[in-house]
Amino acid sequence: MSLWGDEALQYQIASAGSLLEVIREALAVANPPLSQIINYFFLQAGTSDFFLRLPSVLFGVASLPVFYLVAAKIAPKRVALIATALFALSPFHLYYSQEARPYAQLMFFSLLSTQFLVTALERGGMALWTVYALSVIAGFGTQVFMVFLFAAHMAW
Repeated sequence: MSLWGDEALQYQIASAGSLLEVIREALAVANPPLSQIINYFFLQAGTSDFFLRLPSVLFGVASLPVFYLVAAKIAPKRVALIATALFALSPFHLYYSQEARPYAQLMFFSLLSTQFLVTALERGGMALWTVYALSVIAGFGTQVFMVFLFAAHMAW
């Protein structure tokens, strides 16, 4: 495997013997466990760095249509398409979508929660607010930096 420090820690935690051990080890190093839980299930298919990094790739790709939806709420569709293309080619987005860490997942849940917040504010309804809350909870379960986005949502 060709892993660097934080990825090696991700692998060490996610490759624990059981799901309960994964959760216990993630919490022991003060990491929210969702990213390691997701990696645990992918590592059941194979223990290579490919399977460790695959969730980040999938979350990075899944972020693109959600990014477009958020952008289309605040800009014309053509501008949203251009912004999405720029986001897809962003070196930061490409890098974090290949790294075996929770940052692509954080981006996905941040965008998803923002989309559901805006939609819930527009349309209302318990279902939309519930999905918003679940996407925020998933974000918190992935990375502690979700607190900054949630604070921005609450201020907005």
